[in-house]
Amino acid sequence: MGRDIELPDMLSGASSAFVESLYDRYTADPQSVDESWRGYFDRLEKGASEAARSPLGRARIGPIMVPMI
Repeated sequence: MGRDIELPDMLSGASSAFVESLYDRYTADPQSVDESWRGYFDRLEKGASEAARSPLGRARIGPIMVPMI
C-alpha cells in the first residue's frame, strides 16, 4: 500500500505538543529545526502532496441509482 516513513529516534516518547511546535517552526523557517527533523517533515510533506495527486486519494461522486418498485 503506502510507504512507511521512518521516524527519527528522538520522536519515541515525544509529546504531540512538542512535535507540533517543531513543525510550526519548520513551516515558518525550515532552517530553525534540527536537520533530522527537517528531513522528517520534508518526507511528510512530500508524502502528503503525492497522496493528494493520486487518483485513488480522491472521492468520486456519481449519480445515485434508486430502484423503481
